[in-house]
Amino acid sequence: MEYTLLVITVLAALSACLLLWLIRHPKTPRALDFIVGVQLIAFAAFFLGLLGDLRELVPDENKVKAGYDVALLIIPFFTAGLGTNIISHVVLSRRDYEGTVSVNEIGGRVAYWLVVLFGIIMPFVLLIYVIYCKCYKKAF
Repeated sequence: MEYTLLVITVLAALSACLLLWLIRHPKTPRALDFIVGVQLIAFAAFFLGLLGDLRELVPDENKVKAGYDVALLIIPFFTAGLGTNIISHVVLSRRDYEGTVSVNEIGGRVAYWLVVLFGIIMPFVLLIYVIYCKCYKKAF
């Protein structure tokens, strides 16, 4: 359970970082900015929900646990504040949305890269996995 919890937390943090990386350009569309803000707030709520379970993974030493408590509380409040700030910029139109990439164009690019990932890369990964299973596990 503890490894699953850590993996889910790390994957949620990586998705938040990836979305922040996507909006780094000043000409990102309004919809993408809004989605990133909502995702950051959802990550903060998710992290606060897991906070009790994450505290059990930290050793029981008093000084160490107190330091981790501060770190575990800063992460969700920072991400929620960042998400709220991004959404307020969308609502108040603080960024220049003239000449931005359309949502349809972003969808087309995502579909293209999904086809590349699953159509070209995944068959080789599956082939290597089958060869590994046949050679080392002796049963498939």
